[in-house]
Parts: sequence; C-alpha cells; structure tokens
Amino acid sequence: MDKQIKPILEKILEELKEKTRFYNVRLVFCGESGKMGIIFKVIDDATICYYTRVFKYIDDPIILRGLIAHELGHIACKDHLSHRIASRPILLVLVMTAAFFIVKHLLSLIGFEHVLINIILGLIIPPIIGSVIIHSNEYCADLYAAKTIGYENLLEAYRRFAQRSRNGMKLIDILYPTIDDRITFLKEKFMKEPSKNHSL
Repeated sequence: MDKQIKPILEKILEELKEKTRFYNVRLVFCGESGKMGIIFKVIDDATICYYTRVFKYIDDPIILRGLIAHELGHIACKDHLSHRIASRPILLVLVMTAAFFIVKHLLSLIGFEHVLINIILGLIIPPIIGSVIIHSNEYCADLYAAKTIGYENLLEAYRRFAQRSRNGMKLIDILYPTIDDRITFLKEKFMKEPSKNHSL
C-alpha cells in the first residue's frame, strides 16, 4: 500500500516545498493509524509521518494538499514538541499528572487549603491549559497552511475532509479543535483580514 501512496504524497510535498522553502522535509511511512486514527504527524522539524488512514483520502489530492500544508504549518510554528506530547496518550497522562500536582501545590502555597476543591481544580486546570496550547498550535498551523495554499483552497480541503471523516482521533478529540471549529476560525480570521486571503 505504501508504494501506491508515497509517490502521490511526495508529489504534493515537492510542490509545497517550493512555496514554503522547507526543502529538507521528508515523508516517512509510520504504519497503522491505530485507535486514534492519526493521518499525519510531525516528528521533528524535518520529518512528517503518514499512517495507513491516509489511504482513505488518496483519491482526493485537495484534501491531501490541505493536510500536508497543515503539517508544514506545525513545522513553521515550531510546535511539534507539544504536538508530540498530545499525540502520545501515556506521555499526555504523565504530563497532566505532573501538572495536577503542581497546580495542587501552588494552591496550597497561596493558602487555598480546601482539599476537595484543590483536587477538583487540579484535575480541571491542567487539561484546560493543555487544550488552550494545542488549540493555539493547531490554529497557527491552519493559518500557515491557508497562507501557503490559499484560504479558499484550505477551506475546501477541510470541507471535503469533514464530509468524509466524522470519526476522527478518538482519544484526544477533546484537546483538539474539531474540523468545524477550524473552518469557522478560518472564515472569521480571513473575513477580518481579507488582505491575507492569498497564498505565499
């Protein structure tokens, strides 16, 4: 299957390299998508992983172009470390657990000693912070992708993606903006700043 997919993806990447000047970026096949249904993932500032689920969209280069442009956006925004944490459930749990104890300790330091409320806030605040960071990262990547391939082109890619994939990443959906959130964000952003409605 990889032999069918890789030439198509590499052709799209080569075109986007010329626009973004990320000439050192490469695509690597990373195997099964697993329960989270991941399609692409940035490993470092020069590597984009793609998974078996990409085969579902292989007949639609508009979707693939939008998704790859988005991943290049993560490289441009330099957020692949937090993205990597969010994409690994065990690592995410460890980070959230550490954040829970830090928040609980800080609340105790300022004299907030109500145990039950401390625990509740310790459980609620870290995921909220994590979600805010991840949303910021995702929207940064979306903006870069819109500037790279054009706002309307990215919107069309996301619309098509939304029609074909309502069952996304199961475990980390709550941390990420939905595809509908992304479409709304892009519309609002480019309606406010129409001068940015063009590609690089």
